[in-house]
Amino acid sequence: MTIQRSFSSRSMVTVCVRTAKVARRKPIPHSYRGEGSAASDSCDAAAGGAGEEGPARAPPAAARVMENARRRPPGGGPGQGGSMAEAARVLMGARKRVVLIAHDRRKEDLLQWVHYNAAVLREHDLSATGTTGALIAARTGLPVKRFRSGPLGGDQQVGARIADGELDVLIFFWDPLEPQPHDPDVKALLRLAVLYNIPTACNRATADFLVAAPLFHDEYQRMVEDHAAAREAWLAAQGRPPRP
Repeated sequence: MTIQRSFSSRSMVTVCVRTAKVARRKPIPHSYRGEGSAASDSCDAAAGGAGEEGPARAPPAAARVMENARRRPPGGGPGQGGSMAEAARVLMGARKRVVLIAHDRRKEDLLQWVHYNAAVLREHDLSATGTTGALIAARTGLPVKRFRSGPLGGDQQVGARIADGELDVLIFFWDPLEPQPHDPDVKALLRLAVLYNIPTACNRATADFLVAAPLFHDEYQRMVEDHAAAREAWLAAQGRPPRP
């Protein structure tokens, strides 16, 4: 409603009062905010579990993404033409294969994050590089498959697993302020994560968004471009013979 009041001065002041109903919302679980230890609530909310105010549902935008992921048509769908038409669809199950890595100055940050989200991560298969994996197992009691330490070839082992389709999610808290002796391995790992289109979180905020997403707890078809076919098509377009 609008209330108008006239004053003796030359100006008129219009006071607008707007009223709106604010829908009651289920409180955001701690793990969504990156604090606390109510990760099980975030898992229930993301999976559509029931709360004090009835079933928690994904917002419309998230629901559309989930539906599109399940019903993705052959050839990449609208808006994904070009070389992506040659992409393969890799099914990621509801139980994800998550690898956890942290550089020395970021290890405590990762350990706190894992502790807060232990109830969620317990529902998935975890692996980690050497020291990080040992610390996670000791602090949280979660079962963790361990690769070698990063500087001793662990990052390369993880990259190979990604290339072979044996890992689904990469949580990599790398240190942006400290040079690493195995920096080429770090860059190669991040390149492979992008190349093979796996969800990747390099800081705590992104990791929070990732584990709170409904798709983290559901099946998903990620697209991986057939780079060999794309290259052959490019060579053909250039009039060059295909590589043997």
